[in-house]
Amino acid sequence: MSLSQKIKSVYIFIIGIAVLGSTTSFAIGDYYYYRAKQQKIKITQEHRLLNKLRHTAFEIQSITGFSSSSQKTENLHKAKVVAIKSHTKVTSFLEKFNNSPSYFSIPEVKELLTQYRDTIKKLSQNLDTTLNQIEPLKSKPNTLPQVQKELADFSASKTNKKLLYLADELGLIINIAEKKEEKAAVELIKAEFSRFIIILIGICLTIITTYLLTYSAAKIIIYPLNKIKLFVREIAENSNFTVELSTTSQDEFGDITYYLNQIVIKMKNLVITNQEAEKACDVANQVKRRFMANISHELLTPLNGILGYTQVLHNSSNITQKEERGIKVIHKCAEHLLTLINDIIEFSKIDLNAIDLKISDFKLRYFLEEIIDIYRIQAQQKDILFIYEIPDNLPSVIATDRQKLRRVIINLLGNALKFTDQGSITFKVIISHLTDSEIKIKFVVRDTGVGINEADLEKIFLPFEKVVDSKNYKDGTGLGLSISQKMIELMESYIEVDSELGKGSSFIFEIKCPVVESYKEKNIHIKNRKIIGYSGEQKKILIVDDLWEHRLLIVNILEPLGFDLIEAKNGKEGLEKAKEYQPDLIISDIYMPILDGWEMLCYVDSHQNLKDIPFILTSTSISDQSKEKINSLEVKYFLIKPIQDEELYRLIERELDINWKYADSDNFLEIHPNQKQQESIIFPSSSELVMLLDYAKKGQIKGIIEELEKIADINSEYQDFVNHLNSLLKDFNIKNIRSFLKENIQE
Repeated sequence: MSLSQKIKSVYIFIIGIAVLGSTTSFAIGDYYYYRAKQQKIKITQEHRLLNKLRHTAFEIQSITGFSSSSQKTENLHKAKVVAIKSHTKVTSFLEKFNNSPSYFSIPEVKELLTQYRDTIKKLSQNLDTTLNQIEPLKSKPNTLPQVQKELADFSASKTNKKLLYLADELGLIINIAEKKEEKAAVELIKAEFSRFIIILIGICLTIITTYLLTYSAAKIIIYPLNKIKLFVREIAENSNFTVELSTTSQDEFGDITYYLNQIVIKMKNLVITNQEAEKACDVANQVKRRFMANISHELLTPLNGILGYTQVLHNSSNITQKEERGIKVIHKCAEHLLTLINDIIEFSKIDLNAIDLKISDFKLRYFLEEIIDIYRIQAQQKDILFIYEIPDNLPSVIATDRQKLRRVIINLLGNALKFTDQGSITFKVIISHLTDSEIKIKFVVRDTGVGINEADLEKIFLPFEKVVDSKNYKDGTGLGLSISQKMIELMESYIEVDSELGKGSSFIFEIKCPVVESYKEKNIHIKNRKIIGYSGEQKKILIVDDLWEHRLLIVNILEPLGFDLIEAKNGKEGLEKAKEYQPDLIISDIYMPILDGWEMLCYVDSHQNLKDIPFILTSTSISDQSKEKINSLEVKYFLIKPIQDEELYRLIERELDINWKYADSDNFLEIHPNQKQQESIIFPSSSELVMLLDYAKKGQIKGIIEELEKIADINSEYQDFVNHLNSLLKDFNIKNIRSFLKENIQE
């Protein structure tokens, strides 16, 4: 039987029980009420009949009430008529009783009626006899005494006495009938109440029975549904795909159970497949992490050497101007390659959720101008108008992740410059104050470039996506916007984009950050000043690295400054030399054979004679595990390779508390070949220099280039001057150009 047929059968049965129960209760209640009501009617009719009989008895009694002195025979005739009528009535009452034995509830009534009938009959006969005796005497004189005697005999007859007796009996029976009628009325009320109770009980029993039947019937549906619910809950909450739903029914629940079991089997197979895929994915991620760690190390290691030695060569005093330009080209190309590698490494970290914010205080205006100077010059080279708008209420110092904010702004401005060939680029900063100590900064980068198709707007933040066509194709990894969006999301914001194909694009993001009231400048030495040594006694520095080229790079940076340098190729050798030489500072790589940098640091900290030696760790990258170790070991300083000489100088100055000697100081003045060359430079007229200075102040590179071409055409003697400014232009060193021109104009 199907589920629908079961439900129909159950509902029909329940309705039948409900109807039968209600009907039965009404029938039983009506039965008892009807019986009591009939009894009441019967007793009431009996009472009425007895009252009529009493009335008849009163009429008969009037017959016997004639005075014996009465001489009117008419009264006797009337009495006879009354007796005959009474006899007829009593006979009729008796016939009713005989025809309906159950009509009377008092059994003595029949006997009383019979006696009344016979007595009245006899009374009627006595009346006839008395009349027959009196009638002849009426015509005779002196018969009154005899008539009176006859009447007296009639009145004193046994028949009359019996009538009186029957009247008393009738009175007693009527009293009984009245009591029975009162009792019947009470019984009728009780029967009516009982009828109500029986109906109420019947309805309640019907409801209870119906509920129990409904509940029992519902179990036909609820029980398998509960089994299915528990089955599905076990799967949903505990992901238990080993359970199986059993059933023996052949209805729809049986079908559902079968299909659910099939689904669970398929899900179990999918889970197993997914688990295997997750394991494979975890293995792949581990391989990816190891690969990225290794490849970043392998890529950054040679870059470390390239960038490091360009710094060493640039600081050399015996290079020509042409060689210096070549060194700068190598440095720029290496930095570009470093940027690409860092993009890939940064994206890998983002992909693995391995980046976090590094909050620091910095001067906002200087921070922005440092970025703007780069792109204003590049925009002028492309003959593009660069608009920079900042509000009057720009805070002096803010606290946020400087490097990530810089990275995002550079990415957006770089894209704007890359895809704009004419028109303008606008960089706008808007400040809105939230509280006295916190502000909201909105950055807007707007360009009039190629624009982006509306259908491609959702793709631009995807990694490795380039939505431009082949005509507008530009070099790059396709990671810039993806990395920028992730970094801004770290700052609890997002980048909005509004673009129209052929008209340009607008990129907007907003960050919240605290305003810093007190700020201490963290730079220790002056940038762009050449360090040639230090004051005081000679310092020993131990350099520990498994790669000789890394050790040699640091040696070439520090040896010209007068440091006593000691080298070691692993941590074990480094410890031995540290004990032997007692250096003033240790610079160690992290990842080395035999004994790595972490272990060496622990040994140094635990050794009585070495624990006070400052320790600087270096590596091409830093993982989350490395960060935890840095925090747990309380490492003060960490250098990321490629090592920047300025950062290295800064840490050495802090740890060794030394004072640097600069090439431009009074006591240690060193003349660079370029400076010697400047002494022989022939300068153009002051008007030409003023014109160039005006272009330099405005950052108009194109104007400077055109003016230099004019100067070169005027006289070949100015060629050294032109070459010198061109070399500065190639480095976009506008500040040095302005300083150079100001000095020579004043001279």
